[in-house]
Amino acid sequence: MTKRDKTTFDFVVETVATVGFIAMVVIVIVQVISRSLSWMYLDWAFEIAGFLFVATIFLGAALAMRMNEHIRLEFLLSWLSPRPRLALELALDLLAAVFLVAVAVGAYQMTGTTWEVRNVEVEWMRTGHMYAALLLATLLTMIYLIANMARHLRELNAMMRPPGTGPPAAKSGSLEGQPGRDTGGLT
Repeated sequence: MTKRDKTTFDFVVETVATVGFIAMVVIVIVQVISRSLSWMYLDWAFEIAGFLFVATIFLGAALAMRMNEHIRLEFLLSWLSPRPRLALELALDLLAAVFLVAVAVGAYQMTGTTWEVRNVEVEWMRTGHMYAALLLATLLTMIYLIANMARHLRELNAMMRPPGTGPPAAKSGSLEGQPGRDTGGLT
């Protein structure tokens, strides 16, 4: 995905993940310095840094799904011709969707179960907040996965059409229908 393919939504997700990561690093540095120089332990630092760590990991996973950068074995895909390769990618997307649904259901249940459980070190923070962050990031990952699946289906459908029976030509100035134009699913 190039910079021009990113939507405002993608930019917001990246910004939230980046700010969360920077905040986590700053909190950990402050904790280390405070323990080293003054022998003072900041009770809240570990809990907040842990929450930010989990949140940024799952937001990063969603962004990796958006950019199709999750780790996978490319050697098998490279051996296949375009149609079987797209079919395999679609099948793998379906498996990922099943996994994400299971994670989302579990996160939803745990959010409800732990919403009122108070954190010992940080009074305003609930254990359910971490599960809610997991749920939201999983739903975001599913949105990006669905966009990838839609793109794979469009590409597979285009390959299945007999030559000369493609969609009607796009209006002048429109990017729709132009060969090689990949919007990554969300525009």
